[in-house]
Amino acid sequence: GNMPDNPFGDVDPNDRFYDDIIFAFTNGLMTGTGTKNPLFSPGMPMTRAMLVTVLYRLAGSPDPPALPDAFSDVPEDAWYGNAVAWAVANGITQGTGNNRFNPEGIVTREQAATFLLRYARLVGKGPVGKITINIDFADRDNISDWALEGAMWCYMYGIMTGKSGKDTLLFDPQGNATRAEIAAMLHRFFDNVI
Repeated sequence: GNMPDNPFGDVDPNDRFYDDIIFAFTNGLMTGTGTKNPLFSPGMPMTRAMLVTVLYRLAGSPDPPALPDAFSDVPEDAWYGNAVAWAVANGITQGTGNNRFNPEGIVTREQAATFLLRYARLVGKGPVGKITINIDFADRDNISDWALEGAMWCYMYGIMTGKSGKDTLLFDPQGNATRAEIAAMLHRFFDNVI
């Protein structure tokens, strides 16, 4: 069909993630990062505040519950406040401990996988019960215990592909997820899960 116009000055139709970025934008999941000349900043790392906001939009931006007093680092008028309140109430994230949400923290690949699995479960599209599949990631031991299920599920559904190392497949769990990579995950999540 007709591709919508590309509003972003830093995204080119030949870019690897072009379709993913336009998909995330036209579905209202991700917006630009600049005000005057809209930029998508595809290589910019995704923050935790940005990712919960994307999932909140995906859920239709429902009226959120009250923001828990739990987080000392989420101001009441923060642009991501509703999204954080929704995410905590719905079990997408519990924060990072010590009364902190760490909104500016960079989302790692294993965190992104975990958030997406929890969202899938929230909307009734996740696996029932525990899943264990054997994946031959050379760096499997580097995946945190709490993230293993999300990593396996995202790999199984093609939402996250491994990175090839020399003769090996790597998950790169602690690697930063960029905005373009998150857009690609969301696109595949829509296509393969929802």
